[in-house]
Amino acid sequence: MTLRQNMSENDDQSTIKTNEAHSSRDNTAIRPTRIRSGNVSAGATRNRRASQRLMLATALGVSLILLLSVIVFSVIRIGSLVHENDAMAGELFKIKQELSSTVPELERSRKELASLIKGRLPYLRELTPDKVINIDNPPIKNVVFTVLKQNGRTRYEFRLVLENKDENMVHPDVRVLAFDQHGVQVGMAEITDHVDLMPGESRSYSSVIDRFMDEEPRYFYVAKRGG
Repeated sequence: MTLRQNMSENDDQSTIKTNEAHSSRDNTAIRPTRIRSGNVSAGATRNRRASQRLMLATALGVSLILLLSVIVFSVIRIGSLVHENDAMAGELFKIKQELSSTVPELERSRKELASLIKGRLPYLRELTPDKVINIDNPPIKNVVFTVLKQNGRTRYEFRLVLENKDENMVHPDVRVLAFDQHGVQVGMAEITDHVDLMPGESRSYSSVIDRFMDEEPRYFYVAKRGG
């Protein structure tokens, strides 16, 4: 082997060692840098998690405060409503007591007034709706009154039954008078038929009381005109 070849080999080996040394230094320089980067990333993650926990705790605290506020307001409001309800119940009880003592007095006054009216006008009968009222005053047999509401007004209709118990012909000619609770006449109606009733014949007629006073009829009087 020549001297030149030996020198070339020595240069190659020197070059290889030099590259290996550089490579080793580069790896050594890079490794600490990677470790520092990992530490920074872990710290940022911990800070972010701590911030999230703080925000969650704050939101939970605000929610609890709002919930407590609602509970306190509800308790106060319920207490106020209970107090108002008790007061209203007391007022209602007082009103019921007053009514319970007033109703008998009104009923007694009504009966006394009815007795006075019957004593002054004994021929009056009490006008009771939807009830067959026997008259038994020939030819008038019975009458039924009906109260109707129409266009905001009250109508008093009636159905009158006439029966001829006589042996002679009877001419249907009847008058119905209506009176208020004080015995004042407030209306009337007339039933007239050109066809006479045969002996033993009965016939019914319907009509409406013509009221000339806006008072509720409480009594009535029915009779054959001229009889």
